[in-house]
Amino acid sequence: MGKVKELQIDIQYIMNVLSSHGEQKALEAFENVRNAMPPMSEDEGTECTHGLHIPSYGHDLKELMYGDTIENVQQLKHIMSDLDDHDQLTLVTCDEYGDEQDHYPMAIDVIDNIRLTDDTIVREVQFVQRPNSEPDTRDKQKVVDALIDVLAEDIQKGDVTVLDELLLRMPYDVLKYALPEDMWADFED
Repeated sequence: MGKVKELQIDIQYIMNVLSSHGEQKALEAFENVRNAMPPMSEDEGTECTHGLHIPSYGHDLKELMYGDTIENVQQLKHIMSDLDDHDQLTLVTCDEYGDEQDHYPMAIDVIDNIRLTDDTIVREVQFVQRPNSEPDTRDKQKVVDALIDVLAEDIQKGDVTVLDELLLRMPYDVLKYALPEDMWADFED
C-alpha cells in the first residue's frame, strides 16, 4: 500500500511540474512514476492491446485504445506509456459530430477536494485549452520568388534535397491536388 501512496504523490508532482516547468519536465516525471511501479507477476494487472501490463492497484482498468474516453490518471498513464519525448501534446476541439475543428496548445490544472456523487473526494485534472499563436501574416511573395530561383538552379544541377524537404512538410491533400486532376485517383487514401 505504501507504493500506491508514493505514486499518488508523484502524480501530483507531475501535475505541478506541468503547470510550472513545461512538457519536457512533465514527461520526465511520468517516466519516474512508471519506473517506480513494482514488477508484477503474470496474474497481476491487466493485459492491454498495446502489450502493456499495468497493475490494477484496486482500480478497474478497462482495455484502452487510442480514441477511448480516459476517466482517471491510471488510464492516462497507460495510454501514454508508449509515447516518448518527441511526441507533441495538443488539445483537439470537435464539433457535435466528433469531427476535428482545431488543435490547441494545452495546460493541465489540478483542482483539489472535488466531492463525487458517491462522496469520494478526488482531485480533478483539467486539460485546459490555450489559444493558438497568431498566424504569420507577413507577405511571403519575395522570399517565395527567391526560393524558386534557388530551387531551379538546384534542380538543374540534379539536387532536389531542399525541394524534397519542403514538399514532405506539406499536407497530403495539398500535394495531391497540386497534381493534374487526372492523377488524383492514383493517390486516394
